[in-house]
Amino acid sequence: SFSYYQKTDFLKAIDSAFFAILEKSDHAEAHSHRAMAYMARQQFTKAIQSADRAIGINDKNAEAYSLRGLAYAATNNLPQAIADQNKAIALAPALAVAFQRRAEIHLAKNDAALASADIDQALRLNPGSVEALCDRAYLFGMQSKRAEAMADLDAAITIDPQCAKAHYIRGLAYMSSEDFEKAAACFDETIRCQEKHALAYCSRGYANHAQEKYEA
Repeated sequence: SFSYYQKTDFLKAIDSAFFAILEKSDHAEAHSHRAMAYMARQQFTKAIQSADRAIGINDKNAEAYSLRGLAYAATNNLPQAIADQNKAIALAPALAVAFQRRAEIHLAKNDAALASADIDQALRLNPGSVEALCDRAYLFGMQSKRAEAMADLDAAITIDPQCAKAHYIRGLAYMSSEDFEKAAACFDETIRCQEKHALAYCSRGYANHAQEKYEA
């Protein structure tokens, strides 16, 4: 299941996890893998249900709590999302992704100080975390620290050239400096990496409008 997930074949990942669960209903890892695949397909309710089953089998499963918290955040249930990330961190204080995911919740709540602390901890634990680098870049952008933001985005894209999030945030940085041509190019790259990135289409439209570029 996880190998299919890594290949971004999420339907096969779900099917593979399903058959593993049929063979062994208390296969916590299979439930977690299915939750990950559901998250990738933006099926958040099903992701929560799969993570619930993983936790029901093993209530010390820090990654399942963190994954469920991510799904709760996607459904805008921020109190439960924070609670799950807190639980994950209590169970596994070295789980970098839980700090990164909690940071995103703090950003959603406009709490820059708490977000910054969690991002820093995530990067201490995993300096190559692309998600954390993107989040710190976004935070730098909020603080008008453009050079620092761009440095983090360059690092993120070097690690993962297919990271839609990094290209999108870089586009936003160019938008803020009114470099609409470069912004549009970044949004093009975002869409190439993630075809269904709705915000990238909207932002590209704005950038093209600013350049008076209109499709026939």
